[in-house]
Amino acid sequence: MAHLRRGRGVSPNDRLAEHLMVYYWLGTLSTGGEDRLLDDFYGVAPDGLRGHTTWFIGTSIANWDDGAPPEVFERLQKLFERRLQLAQGSAKPDAFVKELSGFGYWFTSKKFDERWSLETLLAVLQLTRKTQAEMEAVKLLAERCPQYPLQCVTCLHLMVEGDTERWLLYGVEEDAKLVLRIALDSSDSEASLTARRLT
Repeated sequence: MAHLRRGRGVSPNDRLAEHLMVYYWLGTLSTGGEDRLLDDFYGVAPDGLRGHTTWFIGTSIANWDDGAPPEVFERLQKLFERRLQLAQGSAKPDAFVKELSGFGYWFTSKKFDERWSLETLLAVLQLTRKTQAEMEAVKLLAERCPQYPLQCVTCLHLMVEGDTERWLLYGVEEDAKLVLRIALDSSDSEASLTARRLT
């Protein structure tokens, strides 16, 4: 349900963040614009609140039909690219983990260009080793692995590295094995090597 997240009510700050995101994807607000509202929000919001915005966008677009205008997705891609670049250039990338890990919901929504979403997930994992919606993400990696073996097996490898509690593969063992098999059998030597290392 849109008004609940992980078993808790949505706070006023969460609501404010959601409204800002809606205004952004509708084109009413922009980053780097004269109004500065969105930039000011990102400048003061803690990682948890910024993470809520990423989650909110991902879970919202998952329910959109095919009539959503392409420019909305382009606008959202630019927003996330801007946030990712900021994290990559930061001396404290750990301060972006909750925000960036929410990209898992964008990835599993299947609403964005396949290559862009996969390469962006890979960039997030290289920085954080974490993603939300991880089980659905592994299933989608198995689906896309025949076309993108290196990217998919590398994503899986990074996710396993970040899984300190060792819960990730419970329930998606077969999908993970499929990623490994496809990568091992791939003509891409780097994908095959990454799969052997992970195995």
